[in-house]
Amino acid sequence: MKRLLARPQRHVLEAFARRRVLLAFDFDGTLAPLVARAADASMRPRTAKLFNAVAHRYPCVIVTGRRARDIRRRLGNAPVAAVVGNHGADSAINRAAVRRTVAAARRAIAPIVEREPGSWIENKTYSLSVHFRPGPTTDRHLAQLRRAVATVPKTGLVPGKNVLNVVAADAPDKGGAVEQLLRALRCDRVLFVGDDETDERVFRHLPTSRLLGIRIGPAPHSRAAYSLDRQSDIDTLLAMLLALRDDEQTPAAARQEQLGVLGEALEIMRVLWSLDHRLHQRSKRMQRALGITGEQRLAMRLALHAPGLAAGDLAALLHVHPSTLTGMLKRLVANGFMKSRADTGDRRRLRLDVTPKGARVLRESGLSIESAVAATLEETPDSEVAIARSFLERMSAKL
Repeated sequence: MKRLLARPQRHVLEAFARRRVLLAFDFDGTLAPLVARAADASMRPRTAKLFNAVAHRYPCVIVTGRRARDIRRRLGNAPVAAVVGNHGADSAINRAAVRRTVAAARRAIAPIVEREPGSWIENKTYSLSVHFRPGPTTDRHLAQLRRAVATVPKTGLVPGKNVLNVVAADAPDKGGAVEQLLRALRCDRVLFVGDDETDERVFRHLPTSRLLGIRIGPAPHSRAAYSLDRQSDIDTLLAMLLALRDDEQTPAAARQEQLGVLGEALEIMRVLWSLDHRLHQRSKRMQRALGITGEQRLAMRLALHAPGLAAGDLAALLHVHPSTLTGMLKRLVANGFMKSRADTGDRRRLRLDVTPKGARVLRESGLSIESAVAATLEETPDSEVAIARSFLERMSAKL
């Protein structure tokens, strides 16, 4: 490997930056220093600032062994184009099959891991990481793990630093994931920086005509063409990339960059405001096309699901005051989408039903907020959906 930061090699980086180039990075040991506890990993403040600025000038992606959600919260508000986790398996088309393979592998190795002191399984749904503490029994322990994994069809092993990663053999690895991102983001070439064996999949997968592969630290066997001496050199590389495109930043990007790294709470608030804005936009489009807003459609869907639903119960389900619901119901009844009737047992209570006209409108689902939610659910693992629901419910309770 040639030392990329050596003066004779710097023209290589300049030539690459002129093209439509994708910047791809591992996280641990690359953007962030390696630490004893994975939960403590973070970019140094200078690295975070440089990466944020670079991501405003180049399409940037993270391809990591961690869960994508775990990485996103460590990136601040850097506008990355994508985060692919689980060593590339997140980009698998048949993720249900990958989940089943990984679950079978976990059952096979769990008894072995339980017997080894200092060893534990990190279950990331689409891959497993068996962490271990090096010692006199390490070789025997790893040999047992390899034999157990070999009994599970369609599994593979990727060694790392004090970790053995178990993956589905037919799921994309980091190399396949980077190639997919190149196509999806319509880039000509990719600069990829990594620091361990899992990153060698990228260096081997792509031809040197399309890849500027950079390995961090000494690795005589690496297929990367270039190297950085140490992890802290990532700051120098980012600064060089920034300098090569410092005159290409738009005013809007400059204003966004001045915010720096927002921190997790502000970043969540930013995402929530963006979601709220998009919900209002979609609701207005629905009203123009279908005659009902997103909130009105939800009220009608609930009433259709439970014919004769009491108005008070509907208000509680929608988390609105009954007086607010009254105005909405009057408009829906006036437009012929719903009808109301007095409760036979208590004439002060209204019972609600959707009319045939309302049912026809509800069948027009193409523009609905519900269809967007359903499409997102379809492509999101159940575990992530459960976490998102729990987080939103807890936050709602605190407001």
